[in-house]
Amino acid sequence: MEWGALIPALKTAQEKGQKVPSLDNQPQLIDDIAFFFDAFMELSVTRAWGMGPNAITYQEMNAWLDMNQIKSQDEREEFVHYIKHLDMVWMNIRSKKDKAKAK
Repeated sequence: MEWGALIPALKTAQEKGQKVPSLDNQPQLIDDIAFFFDAFMELSVTRAWGMGPNAITYQEMNAWLDMNQIKSQDEREEFVHYIKHLDMVWMNIRSKKDKAKAK
């Protein structure tokens, strides 16, 4: 989640002949997981910030599902389950980093 946004720049550097070890160790997601991860990354930029980041809202998830024409109740529930889990992991990592910076 950390360096994913840097992949295009890293690939450009690699194409120019630079050795980029992080690309050699880049995890590969299977399509089913990639779907949820990509959706999480899209939704993550919608989160509200106050004193820190807030969780991705159900309203944002429902809007994403509607925009992508996902109608099945089972698929919608599965989507919310995985996005909430990814968000919880992200929020915990972010909290630990913020606490470490405060020391």
